[in-house]
Amino acid sequence: MKHKTSNRLFIIFSLASLVIVFSFYYSQKFIINYRLSTSLPNNNEITNNSSLADPFITKVPALADILTGPIISADDPMLGPESAPVTLVQFSDFQCDFCKQQEENLDKIMNLYKNKVRLFWKDYPEEDTASASYQAALAARCAEKQDQFWQYHDLLFTHNQSLNKETFVNLAQSLNLNINTFTKCLETKETEKLIENNIREAQALGINGVPFLYINEQEIMGELSLADLEKIIRLEIDKK
Repeated sequence: MKHKTSNRLFIIFSLASLVIVFSFYYSQKFIINYRLSTSLPNNNEITNNSSLADPFITKVPALADILTGPIISADDPMLGPESAPVTLVQFSDFQCDFCKQQEENLDKIMNLYKNKVRLFWKDYPEEDTASASYQAALAARCAEKQDQFWQYHDLLFTHNQSLNKETFVNLAQSLNLNINTFTKCLETKETEKLIENNIREAQALGINGVPFLYINEQEIMGELSLADLEKIIRLEIDKK
């Protein structure tokens, strides 16, 4: 009788142990699966954040990280032969008096070294699109569309203390531009992208004031005297 009782107790104890072991196993498995399901992102999150998860996704570098000098582009007005050994790139503003004085020196340089120097113009007006400074830049680029940028450029600097829409139109008329075409260009801001590209370029280069001049790879902030400008240009010519 005692032997049978012992066997029964052993069987009951064994079954209870198995129940406890399986219960513990499945409870732990449930907890692990639950934690995984709440910590991992769903498919949409993976898709939306794939650029963060994939280290091989190519990132587009900022303009400031790749520019080491001004962009030489056919989008910007240019004077002088392409074969010239000296390239001048001027960031400027039509409403700036120091820029006006610099332009007078650059004009003399272009006459003195006609075959040795080429000059690029870059707009760097005030960022306020309603300002006379910004509007003058737009107007000059509208004149450029009728192949009269440099002539209009000279007139703007001559009248740089009275820049407004009436002045812009009057100057266009004095050059016999098509006024309807010019006015439409100015009102619809057809040339705004050119101005914005120059502004972003100047900011990427760290230019914080005008006039700012590049003479080949040299950077010059502020106005240069004609004598100093000529001295630097001669040195650059002698390098070639």
